[in-house]
Amino acid sequence: MTLKGEQRPPVPIRILGWFLIVGGVAFVAKILIFGGQFSAIRNLWTIITKGSAVVGGYGFLKMKRWAVYLYFSFYAINTALMYTIPPSQEVFEKYTEPFVIAMAVIIPGGIAILVAKYWRRFT
Repeated sequence: MTLKGEQRPPVPIRILGWFLIVGGVAFVAKILIFGGQFSAIRNLWTIITKGSAVVGGYGFLKMKRWAVYLYFSFYAINTALMYTIPPSQEVFEKYTEPFVIAMAVIIPGGIAILVAKYWRRFT
């Protein structure tokens, strides 16, 4: 996936990029094949955010800084929406469990540390 003269991204960045791509495609496919469990507008927003994950994953594989901004922008928007306009009471209760809140901080924090380590290699 590299062009001639292009450096390959470090393994952790490649894993992150492919995780975003595969996860985004799988989630969109699930919604399109089996239908979504929420309102049409919420499902559309989910498709948009998962599409941004695929695009962002490609950007991570190419070591582009815009991919980092895209990832954290959509993460912040989705987190704000989840706690201000939850799709259902059940989902809201799930996302207020201590473990889920901890993961909501730890995962992007880990990605931020990973990106900071290789920031100079991003263009």
